[in-house]
Amino acid sequence: MKSSCKTALRGILSIGQRYSSANVLGGALVRNDLMPNMVRNRTKRSPQTEILHALRQAILAGQLQPGDPVLEMELARRHQVSQTTVREVLVRLEHSGLVRRVPNIGTFVTQLSPQELREHLRLRVLLESLAAEEAAGRMDSERFRELDKLLDKISRAASRNAYFEAAQADLEFHRYIWECSGDGTLYRVLDRLTVPVFAFASMWRRRHGEDLEKAVRAHDPIVSALKGGDPAGIRQAVHTHIETSYWEFLGAGFGQPHDLDAEMLAADLGQYRTGRFQDST
Repeated sequence: MKSSCKTALRGILSIGQRYSSANVLGGALVRNDLMPNMVRNRTKRSPQTEILHALRQAILAGQLQPGDPVLEMELARRHQVSQTTVREVLVRLEHSGLVRRVPNIGTFVTQLSPQELREHLRLRVLLESLAAEEAAGRMDSERFRELDKLLDKISRAASRNAYFEAAQADLEFHRYIWECSGDGTLYRVLDRLTVPVFAFASMWRRRHGEDLEKAVRAHDPIVSALKGGDPAGIRQAVHTHIETSYWEFLGAGFGQPHDLDAEMLAADLGQYRTGRFQDST
């Protein structure tokens, strides 16, 4: 398991580096002011951005379900653009992990198997722990106030059981922590890794009518750990948050909570931080 986790991590990192120059984070679900190299488009949005916005919203709101086809001709007709324009949008969505393109067949909303979800979450624990540790050393009172505002935004959406808005606010909260780490590559990799899982969780919670209030409380230990600044406490808070947030709906397909193996991840995190992350095989 340890070897496969490291191999998968290197693959995710290579993907992040490969697409680091592409603006694959554009659209409604991104706070473009979070990363220093991202420039907000304050002019009228292009057709590509409009389609990207619509598709992201449809996926996160559960209007498009995992495995559903995304029809190029229909999108081109609806938005009165060429199929080439639609394909450009789908490439960007594929880079962000929300769709999968199958040559000579079509494009489909990403559908993660229980094993893939487990792998995504295991890597997210590792990488978000790293980002949170780095962020803790860089956060001042102003940044903590911004984090509190984002937490309040989750609370307002949760109080209305507004699933799409809550998913947006939740993702913004985590993205802000990643941004505070100061590591742009880590931000991009976490975003590619995490967005499909957020989409899955949002659709599941909406379909099952889950009460979102507990989602607000689940973030409090992360904020407390960041303010405390203890690396072990931060790792534990991130691990517990991710484990408890996804355990209930992944159920038997996710495995037991200890499958995330906190000790193994902590050891790998230490090797990664010191530049000694190597495969033991």
